[in-house]
Amino acid sequence: MDQDSNSGINSDEQHEEIPSRITDLLVSDFVEQSLENLKREDLKGLSTSIIKGLGTVYGFRLERLKISTIENLSDNLMIKQLTDKLAVEEETVLKWLLAGDIITEYSKGGENYRPIIVAGLEGSGKSSLILSLKSMSTSAAPVPTKGIQKDFIEFLKINIPIIELGGSAEQREKYITEPENFLKDTMLLIYVIDVTRPTLMNENIDYLKDLMESMKAVGEVPNLRVLLNKYDPQYRHQHDAVVNHVSSRVQEIFEKEYKIISNEVHKTSIFEIPTLIAAFSALFRDLSPISIVIASIYQYFAGLSSVYAGFVFTGNGFVVSEWTQRLPKERRNRMFDEAYNYIKKNANKEDVHQMVIKTDYQGIFIIIERINIEQAILYLTSINTKPEAIGDQNLKLLRGQFKPWIKNFFAIRNKRVLTFNDEGN
Repeated sequence: MDQDSNSGINSDEQHEEIPSRITDLLVSDFVEQSLENLKREDLKGLSTSIIKGLGTVYGFRLERLKISTIENLSDNLMIKQLTDKLAVEEETVLKWLLAGDIITEYSKGGENYRPIIVAGLEGSGKSSLILSLKSMSTSAAPVPTKGIQKDFIEFLKINIPIIELGGSAEQREKYITEPENFLKDTMLLIYVIDVTRPTLMNENIDYLKDLMESMKAVGEVPNLRVLLNKYDPQYRHQHDAVVNHVSSRVQEIFEKEYKIISNEVHKTSIFEIPTLIAAFSALFRDLSPISIVIASIYQYFAGLSSVYAGFVFTGNGFVVSEWTQRLPKERRNRMFDEAYNYIKKNANKEDVHQMVIKTDYQGIFIIIERINIEQAILYLTSINTKPEAIGDQNLKLLRGQFKPWIKNFFAIRNKRVLTFNDEGN
């Protein structure tokens, strides 16, 4: 965690000193004349024009695009659109976006990963799901969880805390009646439903609603994700009707009663690890500002290349970014599985840096490159029609541009300085 996140906001009489890694991103006139009168929390709401190299002209153009503050800039990662509308090089846009993200994160207090709560009825498969996710292999929990089980899952060199709540009736009553002890300061609520037990669906819905009400009582309005678990391949056709019904009901209840329209429902099975990867990759990407920038940069450069599809995997198998064009869903899933299985098999082999895999589809190859950036392992995966596409100029552009920018971003996280050659207008 960034050490800056431990620093509080001082009073009006005693302002916190803004570190040089932040002031170096701002135009010198602003730093000299105005910065000492501002609190750390104020920075994210300031005009984009104070970012070094951006200035008043491009600040005005961004404002016309409804990007008026540094936080707005941090939230907007449409690199191609900004490059076209502002008529500047993509390298310049990327630098501004990185600066906006760094300043906004600092202004908000730094990365502070509160726990993810995993809840559900007893026997829904919560423990097995977490064990399988950590080992990236099918792992059944030996005994039901009693009380609270704490764990961590690593994503892009960050340990994200996971708290599993035991699902017996007695334990559930305790969580609901004492939310201040169990449900406060929650970053995300993951609710797990066993789709093989349709008779418990009403009980599941009632418990989920009770959890939400208890969290509201302690001032929490967490993100919500629902996992329809035990959606095992061999019995999938038997559960489709239940899955569709529960998914629709969850969406309807929480849109109407809790005004939550961004919740997601995922189908998962410990016997099909890619379903866990897909579900939790989506969760972690939403929670990590690092992954948002990586995904945006990759998708932009992938769009310039000749690849049909591509993925960026972490060293432990999560998906940071994906690019797909001209590839049917069924074939995309097959390519994903082949790439994932290769990465899982070779994840700990330091001497494996690049590999070309011939798939069962005629003329389709998977090109995998292992890169180590600031001790974070990433696998850059590209799907193309020719193995020699590794030498394709557009693919070279993807690799050549993507890696330096991600390296720069990770370096910033380690408190090195993002340098600019030009001052603002």
